[in-house]
Amino acid sequence: MTITGNPTPAGAGISAPQTSDHPAVRPAARAHMYQLDLVRVITFSCVILAHALSTTTLDTSAGAGAITLFLHFTRNAFFALTGFVLMFQYFHRTDFKAHQFWPRRLKPVLVPYLVWSFVYWIYSLWSEGRMDILLHPSRHGGFPANLGEFVERASWGMSGFQMYFLFVTMQAYLLFPALIWLVRRTVGNHLWVLAGSALLQVLTLVAMMDWHQPAWLAEYSWHAYATFLPYQFFIVAGALAAVHREAIEEWLRGRGAWIAMSWLVAGGVELVLYLRRTTNGDPVSLASSPFQLTLFPFIALTIVALYSLGLWWSDRRVPGSFAARAYAYGANRSFGVFLVHVLILQFLVQFNALDLHKQGWLKAHLGGWTTVVVYLLTIGLTLVAVEVLRRLPGSYLLTGRSRIPLQRKVTAPATA
Repeated sequence: MTITGNPTPAGAGISAPQTSDHPAVRPAARAHMYQLDLVRVITFSCVILAHALSTTTLDTSAGAGAITLFLHFTRNAFFALTGFVLMFQYFHRTDFKAHQFWPRRLKPVLVPYLVWSFVYWIYSLWSEGRMDILLHPSRHGGFPANLGEFVERASWGMSGFQMYFLFVTMQAYLLFPALIWLVRRTVGNHLWVLAGSALLQVLTLVAMMDWHQPAWLAEYSWHAYATFLPYQFFIVAGALAAVHREAIEEWLRGRGAWIAMSWLVAGGVELVLYLRRTTNGDPVSLASSPFQLTLFPFIALTIVALYSLGLWWSDRRVPGSFAARAYAYGANRSFGVFLVHVLILQFLVQFNALDLHKQGWLKAHLGGWTTVVVYLLTIGLTLVAVEVLRRLPGSYLLTGRSRIPLQRKVTAPATA
């Protein structure tokens, strides 16, 4: 397979640009990519599992750290999807304008981001026993002074431990006009673009994990996880994959066994390296860091394998089947699930234990089964919560999607 040369035209894919400045007019209609429904649902399920595991075990055991290590692909998979979907939608459009793109894409993310950042901040005050800040603001300098903490957290995606993802997503949207310009200008040399992005990715990971930074820089550089830099390769790779989608999918078909074997080998190598790090005295949290350089190939192969699986299922998809409806439903609710699930998860873990130094009821009574039960309950309760939120008047503010009517309108049948 190669990704040099002109993008593959025709079909449901992206039309090849006639020149680097004047891409062809897009087709009148494009088929829905059902493989992305499966990718989203599986990835979100793994996101919730990773958060359930880290919340219930605190990453203290080597076994939990190993599982968490292999679940780190989730954030990068979604950034690859972001680049893929954006480029698929806009690469061929001659009327693309940044000043029109930004409001359309940022608003459905920015508004829920601010709303849920505030919700998670209020929750942190309650769980930490600091509600006095809001109940008696005059004792703490008044509301403007108290909101300074919220502004600081929201400025770096720190209100909820998953909110950094939306913070980085908005950065990807802001930078997308530059990315689409680069991809259009470099048609015929996309392999070099990918190689340059990979080199930047390696240098970024080395700097984050191995560079002993001066104190003045370290004070700010720890926020790097909330910037686009550690994820830029996957955004760029996803964007380039969208341009060459049909050629890539043709190459993937029939190579499932080789892809699976490569993925297993990469996973085995990373597991050995992880155990070596823990044996050498690295704490589990460091040994299983998502920014370990050795994890980079495994994450890339996982995303390829996951897309290949989605493609295999899409080719065999039966319209109207339970699986088809379940994946479509999950993909449609995925953004709301992402926003809500951490709140549900924390309530479950801290249930009957307002003092965070005490165990929650589930952990105190279920022992080793806590993670499994909390994981399943989080999925179920989050879906229920999202269904409720989607039907409230403020659905757009809370889920980034329009409200689902409580009752469907019934129209009279047309007369002959």
